[in-house]
Amino acid sequence: MPTTADKPMADVPDTVCQPKHPLHALTTFELRDYRRQLESAIAFFGRQEHIPPVRADLQAALDEVIAEQDDRKGWPVPDPGRPPDVSALTSGELERTHRELQAALALARSGSPIQVPILAHVAAIDAELARRVGQQT
Repeated sequence: MPTTADKPMADVPDTVCQPKHPLHALTTFELRDYRRQLESAIAFFGRQEHIPPVRADLQAALDEVIAEQDDRKGWPVPDPGRPPDVSALTSGELERTHRELQAALALARSGSPIQVPILAHVAAIDAELARRVGQQT
């Protein structure tokens, strides 16, 4: 039965170190590096004649890393299909934000992609203000 001493060093994975922080607190690069360590170790154990039980723990950790990476996809860009939620803002905050967005829109170049989220926020604010006026009557 071959041992790790019989294997060339290139086949032996580096030690998979537990991250110093929870997954959600890791930077994108730390998360990527941790994933690579896990994948390397899992691949190494997959080539062994007898797969040790620790491989299942490594796979579970890898699944958590992949889930965390999937959660981060698209961040910080919001979902374009979902309108901004401005319902928690006061009327004064809505009006001030509306003025600031109108100023930003005036400074944006014609046809600039930045106009899309600005207009979406303006529309959301207009709809919220209209909803509040409708509730008062």
